[in-house]
Amino acid sequence: MSDAPTILIVEDNETDRLIVRLFLEQAGHRVLEADSAESGLELCSRTRPDLLLIDGMLPFMDGFQMTRALRAIPEYRDTPILVLSGLEEPEWPARAIEAGATGFILKSNNWNELVERIGRYLP
Repeated sequence: MSDAPTILIVEDNETDRLIVRLFLEQAGHRVLEADSAESGLELCSRTRPDLLLIDGMLPFMDGFQMTRALRAIPEYRDTPILVLSGLEEPEWPARAIEAGATGFILKSNNWNELVERIGRYLP
């Protein structure tokens, strides 16, 4: 499992975080978790996840602001960052890309599809 890709989930909703973690672990990924952008950035200063999955609506610093902050760090310029949201806000996919995200994923009840889409961005 040490060669498994590491994914950092930054999600303030504990239930969503748990569900995503379980599906990602079942797919063979190593998962790190943070419940805020601030704790996610702190974790990124100590580890190097292969991919970040960031909720768009986080308290204090949202997922778009966190994405911009990460892209300002040279080590994270090319790391896949996916913004995740349960809201169908029409402007959010473009907003995520403008912030520097690799992509945008709409939360759904089809968690296997979410895992498959995340897998497209991993080596």
